[in-house]
Amino acid sequence: MLTRIRRRHFTLRISQRVRHRLRARDYADEVVKAVFLTSLTLKHFRNFSSQELEFAPGFNIFVGQNAQGKTNIIEAISFLCTSKSFRSNEFRDMIEWNEEASLVRAKVKGERGEDEWKASLTPHKKTLLKNDKRLSVKSFRGLHCVLFAPEEILILKDSPSARRRYVDQVITRFVPAYAKLIREYERVVSQRNKIFSDERISFSEKQRLLSDWNPQLVDKAVHIMLHRHEWLSRFNAQLAVAYHNICSHDGTAFFEYTPHAGKAFLSSREALFARMQELLAERANDEFVRRTSLVGPHRDDCLAQLNGAQVKHFGSQGQHRSFVLAMKFAEMELYKEVYQEMPILLLDDVMSELDAKRNQTFFEYLHSNHGQVFVSTTDDSPLNNWSLQEQKRFRVEAGEVR
Repeated sequence: MLTRIRRRHFTLRISQRVRHRLRARDYADEVVKAVFLTSLTLKHFRNFSSQELEFAPGFNIFVGQNAQGKTNIIEAISFLCTSKSFRSNEFRDMIEWNEEASLVRAKVKGERGEDEWKASLTPHKKTLLKNDKRLSVKSFRGLHCVLFAPEEILILKDSPSARRRYVDQVITRFVPAYAKLIREYERVVSQRNKIFSDERISFSEKQRLLSDWNPQLVDKAVHIMLHRHEWLSRFNAQLAVAYHNICSHDGTAFFEYTPHAGKAFLSSREALFARMQELLAERANDEFVRRTSLVGPHRDDCLAQLNGAQVKHFGSQGQHRSFVLAMKFAEMELYKEVYQEMPILLLDDVMSELDAKRNQTFFEYLHSNHGQVFVSTTDDSPLNNWSLQEQKRFRVEAGEVR
């Protein structure tokens, strides 16, 4: 029990420190720091045998037909930021055919000078280095970046688990201890499910075992829901502004948190604890019948809304795409609030997802943020009509850039 209390207090201290920092910055007139990649080297990464690139501090635009390697460059940069691929869980997929290892290296310029980041991959291992000092994969804190990939449009249409995963990933960027909290909660749910499904255990024994796991479920569930409520409140403040800047005529955007326990109980930690205990008692028989855990934040959802109407059911394709892009801008603004640093923005094939008017409004908004942006596209002709300073364009063809 003491261990659980210490874990809980540790998580709360992290959250309180971030809250205090955010409140202080609400009134501080601080300059947002600029961090940007000056160069990138790829060795046997995907379809790139050997490639060296130098970047502009503003817009870097990769142009080419499909399946030429544009997304591979976006993926390489994202990997240095997160130590993960947004396309595959297999290291082998990121290594050129008939090769045994790949390398991604970048030079990054910030207010304290220039650093070199490296990631080397073999089929079964990844090694991360900063200025030739090896970094722990478990505690890796890479560059700050925000990624948009076309498949993320499905966040709004997909199952609730996709939206929960998105929210949890956003929170983890600002409260690293939250990832551990999620893992511990998932372990508790998994243990409960094993008890429900094990036919060798008697009913009375199952009840006894669950009495040990239920307090842990309630404790961790409450902290997850309160974190989601707190961070989505901040997220929504930024989302409304971002969506207005992209589509001012479409209405007010809101990403509504709908916890399984009910929104009415989020105002009080004590009320939420009591509600979770009440739900466990109410659904106990159903859980035994269905042999699974039916109570907790793994049943939560978040609903995208425009003027109170659900985008999932009533939004056009353009509104779906604009909403997800606005979510990405909200992430950027949270980075600026928390870290006072402009994240690198990675946009994979974003122009094909928007009509001409939305594209122009979107890129003008990007330009006003003065951060480094990487864009992949099959057609860069619309960009010729817009004044984008500090830009550099690259032609990508069959794993080569010119």
